[in-house]
Amino acid sequence: MQSPPKSHTEALHAACLTATLESISDAVLMLGHAWEIRYLNRNAELLLQVLRGDVIGRIVWEVFPEAVESTYYRAYHEAIATNKPVTFEEHYAPLNLWTEVRAYPSEEGLTIYFRDVSERKAIEAEIHHLAFYDKLTSLPNRQLLLDRLEQTLALSRRDGTAGAVLFIDLDNFKSINDTRGHD
Repeated sequence: MQSPPKSHTEALHAACLTATLESISDAVLMLGHAWEIRYLNRNAELLLQVLRGDVIGRIVWEVFPEAVESTYYRAYHEAIATNKPVTFEEHYAPLNLWTEVRAYPSEEGLTIYFRDVSERKAIEAEIHHLAFYDKLTSLPNRQLLLDRLEQTLALSRRDGTAGAVLFIDLDNFKSINDTRGHD
């Protein structure tokens, strides 16, 4: 059996690769060495709120100018400079989007896989709030006080500085809540 012509094989390979990249759940963005956008899959279009036809061939920093000098910018440049993958999480304010990012340099440029982790970040923030703030009053609780005291003590030991703590105890606070209501 004779193998198909190379151009047909390459076209088949490209079609297979495109189908694979379109089917994965991560958003995929491929950049050339001049930072031009070479490819993005459907999930990247949705998360970044752009259309492929509008951004292919454009410089990524022109399409997303708010990302210049951000963690995205520094990490992508680091990946290219060191020829090593980078992984990080970052918030992109213009889209109010928390992303988990993995960027891989190659001979062709940089391939970036990312996903929306905004829901997870919101849950983490809620857990943090529940751990360190009173549920009723939203005031800092004892655990946050102890955490901050530990940080301050470590800093004062390191810097040789002194500090003071003022403790105010509200007597009968429970009876105020019980008689006046939690509101």
